[in-house]
Amino acid sequence: MKKIKEHLSVLEDYIINNEDLPFFNDQKLKELGFKYMESNAYRYAVTLSYLSKFINNHSKLIDFGSFPGQLQKLIFENFNIKSTLVGLGLNNNFKSYFSDFSILETNLENKQRFNKIKETYNLATALNIIEHMEYPNALLDSINYFMQPNGILILTTDNISSLNSIKAIIRGKSPNENLTKSKIFFNGDWRPHVRIFSKDELTFLLNYSGFSVIEHSYFDHMSREYKLIDDKLKLKKKSLRNKFVDLLKDRYSYTKDHHIFVAKKRVSYSELNSLRPLPTSSLNKWIDTRKSCLDYKIFKLTN
Repeated sequence: MKKIKEHLSVLEDYIINNEDLPFFNDQKLKELGFKYMESNAYRYAVTLSYLSKFINNHSKLIDFGSFPGQLQKLIFENFNIKSTLVGLGLNNNFKSYFSDFSILETNLENKQRFNKIKETYNLATALNIIEHMEYPNALLDSINYFMQPNGILILTTDNISSLNSIKAIIRGKSPNENLTKSKIFFNGDWRPHVRIFSKDELTFLLNYSGFSVIEHSYFDHMSREYKLIDDKLKLKKKSLRNKFVDLLKDRYSYTKDHHIFVAKKRVSYSELNSLRPLPTSSLNKWIDTRKSCLDYKIFKLTN
Protein backbone atom coordinates (compact mmCIF):
# COMPACT_ATOMS: atom_id res chain seq x y z
CA MET A 1 0.00 0.00 0.00
CA LYS A 2 2.93 2.32 0.75
CA LYS A 3 4.13 2.24 -2.87
CA ILE A 4 0.64 3.00 -4.16
CA LYS A 5 0.49 6.07 -1.91
CA GLU A 6 3.89 7.14 -3.25
CA HIS A 7 2.67 6.81 -6.82
CA LEU A 8 -0.54 8.67 -6.04
CA SER A 9 1.81 11.49 -5.06
CA VAL A 10 3.56 11.13 -8.44
CA LEU A 11 0.18 11.37 -10.16
CA GLU A 12 -0.73 14.38 -8.05
CA ASP A 13 2.36 16.25 -9.29
CA TYR A 14 1.69 15.18 -12.86
CA ILE A 15 -1.95 16.33 -12.83
CA ILE A 16 -1.02 19.69 -11.31
CA ASN A 17 1.55 20.34 -14.03
CA ASN A 18 -0.14 18.80 -17.08
CA GLU A 19 -3.35 19.17 -19.01
CA ASP A 20 -4.93 16.20 -20.80
CA LEU A 21 -3.18 15.33 -24.04
CA PRO A 22 -4.23 17.79 -26.78
CA PHE A 23 -5.71 15.19 -29.14
CA PHE A 24 -7.88 13.45 -26.55
CA ASN A 25 -10.97 14.89 -24.90
CA ASP A 26 -13.42 12.85 -22.84
CA GLN A 27 -16.42 15.16 -22.89
CA LYS A 28 -18.25 13.31 -20.12
CA LEU A 29 -15.29 13.65 -17.75
CA LYS A 30 -14.87 17.29 -18.72
CA GLU A 31 -18.51 17.98 -17.85
CA LEU A 32 -17.98 16.29 -14.48
CA GLY A 33 -14.94 18.48 -13.84
CA PHE A 34 -12.26 15.76 -14.10
CA LYS A 35 -9.06 15.47 -16.06
CA TYR A 36 -8.64 12.03 -17.65
CA MET A 37 -5.59 11.16 -15.53
CA GLU A 38 -7.34 12.41 -12.40
CA SER A 39 -10.34 10.14 -13.02
CA ASN A 40 -8.02 7.10 -13.32
CA ALA A 41 -5.61 8.09 -10.55
CA TYR A 42 -5.86 4.98 -8.38
CA ARG A 43 -5.64 2.45 -11.24
CA TYR A 44 -2.62 4.26 -12.63
CA ALA A 45 -0.97 4.37 -9.20
CA VAL A 46 -1.45 0.60 -8.85
CA THR A 47 0.06 0.07 -12.32
CA LEU A 48 3.08 2.27 -11.58
CA SER A 49 3.60 0.47 -8.27
CA TYR A 50 3.75 -2.93 -9.98
CA LEU A 51 5.90 -1.63 -12.84
CA SER A 52 8.42 -0.23 -10.37
CA LYS A 53 9.18 -3.80 -9.23
CA PHE A 54 10.29 -4.89 -12.70
CA ILE A 55 11.39 -1.85 -14.69
CA ASN A 56 15.02 -0.67 -14.81
CA ASN A 57 17.49 1.06 -17.14
CA HIS A 58 17.83 -2.15 -19.18
CA SER A 59 14.10 -2.62 -19.74
CA LYS A 60 12.78 -2.77 -23.28
CA LEU A 61 9.06 -2.13 -22.90
CA ILE A 62 6.24 -2.78 -25.38
CA ASP A 63 2.74 -1.56 -24.57
CA PHE A 64 -0.40 -2.98 -26.19
CA GLY A 65 -3.50 -0.83 -26.56
CA SER A 66 -1.70 2.48 -26.04
CA PHE A 67 -4.36 5.03 -26.97
CA PRO A 68 -4.89 7.67 -25.58
CA GLY A 69 -1.30 7.53 -24.25
CA GLN A 70 -1.71 9.32 -20.90
CA LEU A 71 -0.27 6.47 -18.85
CA GLN A 72 2.45 5.76 -21.41
CA LYS A 73 3.60 9.39 -21.16
CA LEU A 74 3.56 9.11 -17.36
CA ILE A 75 5.64 5.90 -17.47
CA PHE A 76 8.23 7.67 -19.61
CA GLU A 77 8.39 10.69 -17.31
CA ASN A 78 8.51 8.52 -14.17
CA PHE A 79 10.93 5.78 -15.30
CA ASN A 80 12.61 7.41 -18.33
CA ILE A 81 11.61 4.45 -20.49
CA LYS A 82 10.13 4.98 -23.97
CA SER A 83 7.86 2.06 -24.73
CA THR A 84 6.97 0.80 -28.17
CA LEU A 85 3.30 1.77 -28.57
CA VAL A 86 0.93 -0.71 -30.22
CA GLY A 87 -2.66 -0.03 -31.21
CA LEU A 88 -5.34 0.42 -33.84
CA GLY A 89 -6.92 3.61 -35.13
CA LEU A 90 -4.09 5.82 -33.88
CA ASN A 91 -4.86 9.24 -35.35
CA ASN A 92 -2.26 11.54 -36.88
CA ASN A 93 -2.27 13.83 -33.85
CA PHE A 94 -1.41 10.87 -31.61
CA LYS A 95 1.41 9.83 -33.93
CA SER A 96 2.73 13.38 -34.09
CA TYR A 97 2.64 13.80 -30.31
CA PHE A 98 4.51 10.50 -29.79
CA SER A 99 6.82 10.94 -32.79
CA ASP A 100 9.87 10.15 -30.61
CA PHE A 101 8.37 6.77 -29.69
CA SER A 102 8.31 3.63 -31.82
CA ILE A 103 4.69 3.05 -32.95
CA LEU A 104 3.13 -0.09 -34.40
CA GLU A 105 -0.35 0.63 -35.73
CA THR A 106 -1.50 -2.87 -36.54
CA ASN A 107 -3.86 -5.70 -35.63
CA LEU A 108 -0.72 -7.92 -35.59
CA GLU A 109 -2.25 -10.62 -37.79
CA ASN A 110 0.75 -10.66 -40.13
CA LYS A 111 3.55 -11.13 -37.60
CA GLN A 112 6.05 -12.13 -40.28
CA ARG A 113 6.68 -8.49 -41.15
CA PHE A 114 7.80 -7.91 -37.54
CA ASN A 115 10.40 -10.67 -37.65
CA LYS A 116 13.26 -8.21 -36.97
CA ILE A 117 11.85 -7.35 -33.57
CA LYS A 118 10.68 -10.83 -32.60
CA GLU A 119 11.63 -11.67 -28.98
CA THR A 120 13.12 -8.18 -28.50
CA TYR A 121 11.31 -6.97 -25.37
CA ASN A 122 11.76 -8.11 -21.77
CA LEU A 123 8.76 -6.21 -20.39
CA ALA A 124 5.23 -5.81 -21.77
CA THR A 125 2.07 -4.08 -20.60
CA ALA A 126 -1.54 -4.76 -21.62
CA LEU A 127 -3.52 -2.32 -19.51
CA ASN A 128 -7.30 -2.60 -19.67
CA ILE A 129 -7.21 -3.88 -23.23
CA ILE A 130 -7.92 -7.64 -23.20
CA GLU A 131 -11.60 -7.07 -22.38
CA HIS A 132 -11.87 -5.30 -25.78
CA MET A 133 -10.56 -8.31 -27.72
CA GLU A 134 -12.86 -10.64 -29.63
CA TYR A 135 -10.06 -13.22 -29.62
CA PRO A 136 -8.06 -12.60 -26.43
CA ASN A 137 -5.38 -15.18 -27.24
CA ALA A 138 -4.61 -13.35 -30.49
CA LEU A 139 -3.43 -10.52 -28.23
CA LEU A 140 -1.59 -12.78 -25.76
CA ASP A 141 0.09 -14.76 -28.57
CA SER A 142 1.27 -11.47 -30.09
CA ILE A 143 2.71 -10.38 -26.77
CA ASN A 144 4.53 -13.72 -26.56
CA TYR A 145 5.89 -13.20 -30.09
CA PHE A 146 7.60 -9.92 -29.17
CA MET A 147 8.87 -10.96 -25.74
CA GLN A 148 12.18 -12.49 -24.76
CA PRO A 149 12.18 -15.80 -22.84
CA ASN A 150 11.30 -15.12 -19.18
CA GLY A 151 10.03 -11.65 -20.11
CA ILE A 152 7.46 -10.10 -17.78
CA LEU A 153 3.91 -9.13 -18.76
CA ILE A 154 1.80 -6.83 -16.58
CA LEU A 155 -1.90 -7.00 -17.41
CA THR A 156 -4.88 -5.17 -15.92
CA THR A 157 -8.54 -5.67 -16.72
CA ASP A 158 -12.05 -5.64 -15.26
CA ASN A 159 -13.11 -8.48 -12.95
CA ILE A 160 -16.31 -10.43 -13.73
CA SER A 161 -16.65 -11.60 -10.10
CA SER A 162 -16.83 -8.05 -8.78
CA LEU A 163 -19.56 -6.88 -6.47
CA ASN A 164 -20.89 -4.72 -9.32
CA SER A 165 -21.43 -7.85 -11.41
CA ILE A 166 -23.02 -9.70 -8.51
CA LYS A 167 -25.45 -6.80 -7.99
CA ALA A 168 -26.29 -6.89 -11.69
CA ILE A 169 -27.00 -10.63 -11.54
CA ILE A 170 -29.21 -10.20 -8.45
CA ARG A 171 -31.25 -7.64 -10.39
CA GLY A 172 -31.55 -10.03 -13.30
CA LYS A 173 -29.32 -7.98 -15.59
CA SER A 174 -26.13 -8.83 -17.44
CA PRO A 175 -22.78 -7.72 -15.96
CA ASN A 176 -21.62 -6.95 -19.53
CA GLU A 177 -21.78 -3.61 -21.31
CA ASN A 178 -25.13 -2.33 -22.53
CA LEU A 179 -25.69 -3.86 -25.97
CA THR A 180 -25.77 -0.46 -27.69
CA LYS A 181 -22.18 0.01 -26.48
CA SER A 182 -21.11 -3.39 -27.81
CA LYS A 183 -19.55 -4.71 -31.00
CA ILE A 184 -23.05 -5.42 -32.32
CA PHE A 185 -23.47 -1.68 -32.94
CA PHE A 186 -19.87 -0.61 -33.54
CA ASN A 187 -17.16 -2.43 -35.48
CA GLY A 188 -14.53 0.25 -36.13
CA ASP A 189 -10.90 0.19 -35.02
CA TRP A 190 -11.81 1.32 -31.51
CA ARG A 191 -13.20 -1.79 -29.85
CA PRO A 192 -15.93 -1.80 -27.19
CA HIS A 193 -15.81 -4.33 -24.34
CA VAL A 194 -16.36 -7.86 -25.62
CA ARG A 195 -16.01 -9.94 -22.46
CA ILE A 196 -15.08 -9.54 -18.79
CA PHE A 197 -13.00 -12.33 -17.22
CA SER A 198 -12.55 -14.07 -13.89
CA LYS A 199 -9.14 -14.87 -12.37
CA ASP A 200 -9.30 -18.55 -13.37
CA GLU A 201 -10.28 -17.71 -16.96
CA LEU A 202 -7.43 -15.24 -17.41
CA THR A 203 -4.97 -17.65 -15.81
CA PHE A 204 -6.09 -20.29 -18.33
CA LEU A 205 -5.72 -17.87 -21.26
CA LEU A 206 -2.26 -16.74 -20.11
CA ASN A 207 -1.13 -20.36 -19.69
CA TYR A 208 -2.52 -21.19 -23.14
CA SER A 209 -0.31 -18.46 -24.65
CA GLY A 210 2.79 -19.65 -22.82
CA PHE A 211 2.77 -17.48 -19.67
CA SER A 212 2.94 -18.48 -16.01
CA VAL A 213 1.12 -16.24 -13.55
CA ILE A 214 3.64 -15.25 -10.87
CA GLU A 215 1.56 -12.62 -9.11
CA HIS A 216 -2.10 -11.63 -9.02
CA SER A 217 -4.13 -9.14 -7.03
CA TYR A 218 -7.63 -7.68 -7.01
CA PHE A 219 -8.11 -3.93 -6.65
CA ASP A 220 -10.85 -1.37 -7.09
CA HIS A 221 -10.55 1.01 -10.04
CA MET A 222 -11.97 3.84 -7.89
CA SER A 223 -12.86 5.78 -11.02
CA ARG A 224 -13.54 9.46 -10.28
CA GLU A 225 -13.19 8.85 -6.52
CA TYR A 226 -10.03 10.98 -6.29
CA LYS A 227 -10.25 14.71 -6.93
CA LEU A 228 -7.51 17.35 -7.07
CA ILE A 229 -8.40 19.90 -4.38
CA ASP A 230 -5.92 22.63 -3.35
CA ASP A 231 -3.19 20.75 -5.26
CA LYS A 232 -3.85 17.53 -3.33
CA LEU A 233 -5.43 14.34 -4.62
CA LYS A 234 -8.20 13.70 -2.12
CA LEU A 235 -10.52 10.74 -1.80
CA LYS A 236 -14.14 11.77 -1.79
CA LYS A 237 -16.10 11.18 1.42
CA LYS A 238 -17.98 7.91 1.56
CA SER A 239 -21.35 7.13 3.06
CA LEU A 240 -21.69 4.55 5.84
CA ARG A 241 -23.13 2.18 3.25
CA ASN A 242 -20.10 2.56 0.97
CA LYS A 243 -17.75 2.12 3.92
CA PHE A 244 -19.49 -1.14 4.74
CA VAL A 245 -19.17 -2.24 1.09
CA ASP A 246 -15.43 -1.47 1.21
CA LEU A 247 -15.07 -3.62 4.34
CA LEU A 248 -16.87 -6.42 2.53
CA LYS A 249 -14.54 -6.10 -0.45
CA ASP A 250 -11.49 -6.18 1.83
CA ARG A 251 -12.82 -9.39 3.38
CA TYR A 252 -13.69 -10.95 0.01
CA SER A 253 -11.10 -9.44 -2.32
CA TYR A 254 -12.48 -11.23 -5.38
CA THR A 255 -15.45 -8.83 -5.28
CA LYS A 256 -13.21 -5.87 -6.24
CA ASP A 257 -13.72 -4.60 -9.77
CA HIS A 258 -10.25 -5.05 -11.29
CA HIS A 259 -7.39 -7.55 -11.59
CA ILE A 260 -3.69 -7.04 -12.02
CA PHE A 261 -1.66 -10.00 -13.29
CA VAL A 262 2.11 -10.37 -13.48
CA ALA A 263 3.06 -13.23 -15.81
CA LYS A 264 6.35 -14.65 -17.07
CA LYS A 265 6.92 -16.05 -20.56
CA ARG A 266 7.73 -19.78 -20.24
CA VAL A 267 7.11 -21.09 -23.77
CA SER A 268 8.37 -19.64 -27.06
CA TYR A 269 5.94 -18.49 -29.72
CA SER A 270 7.16 -21.08 -32.24
CA GLU A 271 6.36 -23.93 -29.82
CA LEU A 272 2.86 -22.86 -28.80
CA ASN A 273 0.74 -24.72 -31.36
CA SER A 274 2.63 -27.99 -30.92
CA LEU A 275 1.93 -27.99 -27.18
CA ARG A 276 -1.68 -26.86 -26.84
CA PRO A 277 -5.16 -27.84 -28.05
CA LEU A 278 -6.21 -26.00 -31.18
CA PRO A 279 -9.66 -24.87 -32.37
CA THR A 280 -11.39 -27.54 -34.41
CA SER A 281 -14.52 -28.00 -36.51
CA SER A 282 -14.74 -31.68 -35.48
CA LEU A 283 -17.38 -32.23 -32.80
CA ASN A 284 -15.74 -35.45 -31.56
CA LYS A 285 -12.30 -33.87 -31.31
CA TRP A 286 -13.77 -30.88 -29.50
CA ILE A 287 -15.47 -33.14 -26.95
CA ASP A 288 -12.22 -35.08 -26.41
CA THR A 289 -10.32 -31.81 -25.94
CA ARG A 290 -12.80 -30.65 -23.33
CA LYS A 291 -12.21 -33.85 -21.35
CA SER A 292 -8.42 -33.73 -21.47
CA CYS A 293 -7.55 -30.07 -22.10
CA LEU A 294 -5.35 -29.59 -19.03
CA ASP A 295 -3.34 -32.69 -19.93
CA TYR A 296 -1.73 -30.80 -22.80
CA LYS A 297 1.94 -29.99 -22.22
CA ILE A 298 1.43 -26.21 -22.40
CA PHE A 299 -0.38 -26.29 -19.05
CA LYS A 300 2.25 -28.47 -17.41
CA LEU A 301 4.93 -25.96 -18.46
CA THR A 302 3.03 -22.87 -17.30
CA ASN A 303 1.39 -23.97 -14.04
